[in-house]
Amino acid sequence: MGSPDTLPLTSIGLFYILFFPQALFGGKYLIVQDAFYYSYPMHAVAWRMLRRGQLPLWSPHTLSGYPLLSKVQLGLGYPLTWGHAFLPPYVAEQIYVLAPFLLAAIFTYLYVRSLGRSPLAALLAGLSFGFGGFMASPLANGGMITNTVMWLPLLLTAIERARHRRFVPCLLLATGAYAMSVLSGFGQLFLTVGILGFAYGVFVSLSGRSSGNRLFSLQTWRPLLVVCGAGLLAIGIAAWQILETASAVSLSVRNTLTYQIFTQGSITPGELWQSIAAPFLTSVDVYAFVPPVALFLAGFAVISYFRGRGSRDPRVVF
Repeated sequence: MGSPDTLPLTSIGLFYILFFPQALFGGKYLIVQDAFYYSYPMHAVAWRMLRRGQLPLWSPHTLSGYPLLSKVQLGLGYPLTWGHAFLPPYVAEQIYVLAPFLLAAIFTYLYVRSLGRSPLAALLAGLSFGFGGFMASPLANGGMITNTVMWLPLLLTAIERARHRRFVPCLLLATGAYAMSVLSGFGQLFLTVGILGFAYGVFVSLSGRSSGNRLFSLQTWRPLLVVCGAGLLAIGIAAWQILETASAVSLSVRNTLTYQIFTQGSITPGELWQSIAAPFLTSVDVYAFVPPVALFLAGFAVISYFRGRGSRDPRVVF
């Protein structure tokens, strides 16, 4: 008999093919919005300079010239941009935009399986996250958001494994996952991934503490140590890009923005609820991207947890 994961993982691949038949078989290139106007030309120019033996420090194609390497969203150290080194730029950009849908679903599947859930539950979780509203929203179509956040399930997997498996392999897995998130270059999202990873590390450490482990023992806090160590190592790996960006901040107009200006476009709690209940009737720039059925099922799971129905897994509360 084959592995119980073979059929679910194959199903994810088939779903991915059915989701993007135009791009995979129809000769279409799904490069729209920010991917078309921003990341595609930026990647193409930088990698063309590298192929010519030039360092991509400065671009003459924006205004009267513009810093290029300091734009952290360039993602020069991110492997999914390396296709520009040997493929036509439009093909490389298509891979960059579409790969996260497949990888996010697979990584989520692996995370849920690491929790001991069934292949069917892991499959539903993978498809829900990999092809859900957050990944497929208009704001995410440029690829930068999806490439940054798709590494979160892999980071959570490493944190989860740290409870019972060897420390160093878990640390390396967590470092690799978070380094990829940081190197992808979308600052708001890799910060969010780091915060979620840290919070999950604290939660798993405390909720998974057995009666034999003391509160202040290293065994108890292994998951948190893994995520903290991974954060430091990942920032070290990406320091060449982060420091380059930091050096340009003092010259940017954003250095003078006030909090009130910087937060323009934020939505009120009422608008947040409207974007959930009636997204097509709400004229806001940012949406919750949470379908009502997901909120209903989440609420049902929490109520069932506190009423003692089924498996009392504290991660439901998290």
